[in-house]
Amino acid sequence: MYTSDGSSASITLDSETSRFFRGVVGHARAHRGVVASEASELYLTDLLVEHTSRSRLPQAADQPFSLRLAHAMNTTGGERFERLRGLGDDVLFLSGFFAEHLEHRGVAPKYAAGLGQMAYGGAASVLQRYSREAPPVFSELSEKFTEFSALLRHVAESLFANAPRNESAVVELYERGSRTGSSVLAHALLRLGVSPSRHRANDN
Repeated sequence: MYTSDGSSASITLDSETSRFFRGVVGHARAHRGVVASEASELYLTDLLVEHTSRSRLPQAADQPFSLRLAHAMNTTGGERFERLRGLGDDVLFLSGFFAEHLEHRGVAPKYAAGLGQMAYGGAASVLQRYSREAPPVFSELSEKFTEFSALLRHVAESLFANAPRNESAVVELYERGSRTGSSVLAHALLRLGVSPSRHRANDN
């Protein structure tokens, strides 16, 4: 993560968890053929470590995106950067791990992607005012938001597919695989000897 002056933020992360997510992100990126800088891959890793350690959904799940964006744009300097970065982070994580939750709340994927792109793009602009040598990671997150959200969705499905499960969990896996059409979940079901039912196409 980065602070508003472009320096690395002081975040205490469990090294084992960080290594685990770095491997998962790297595998998903290679599987999907996503081109990403090392800085962006590290950022996505830190994003997963931070957000999956929470006991509840991100703030973005409770407050309208438009309201958070308006609040961010009514601030300046470091506060604007932090608000925009935080909004981008939450939207990206939710789009990857809780896409169905967003859809149930009436948030269309294209709308979420557009707002995430705007938030990260705004954060990049603020950061560039502090230093011409500011890391380009936020510009990349903005430009490739849709690709990165699909990458995180692949990560989420992979973690769900490989989780230990009992009989009821297999039923949940089948229902989720049928509902989303995820190829990741379909392969997990086939490994269990269950033929998946695909209700809609999904490129996961």
